[in-house]
Amino acid sequence: MGRKRFQNLGMGSFFGQFFYEQVVPRDHFLVQLNLLIDWEQFVDILLPAYRGLAETGRPPYSPVVILKMLVIAFLYNLSERQVEEAATYHLAIKEFVGLGVNELLPITVLSASSRAHAGNRWLAPDRGHL
Repeated sequence: MGRKRFQNLGMGSFFGQFFYEQVVPRDHFLVQLNLLIDWEQFVDILLPAYRGLAETGRPPYSPVVILKMLVIAFLYNLSERQVEEAATYHLAIKEFVGLGVNELLPITVLSASSRAHAGNRWLAPDRGHL
């Protein structure tokens, strides 16, 4: 079994965490949610939905990024397109998702074609949709 590899996001860039700490209040709900939940625990649960289990092909976005974007959609009652726009322009959401300040999110991350690409692997046998 190969090594899992995901897209490197820009949180370590010059405009990374330092900028967010100056601009986004540390008591913001999304900042606190990020501190409260260990998001990495979900990687192994969600990884079977990836073709090649993130070991082959171009490095995909981490399942944590996708999960966080879905959480944003649920919390703020946003469509997929609105979530992608919010992750581009809203600094608290951008930090929550894990993007660097100067980093843009590809529009295809939550698109229907991305879900279709995953096929039936998003379906759990006894629980319906993930």
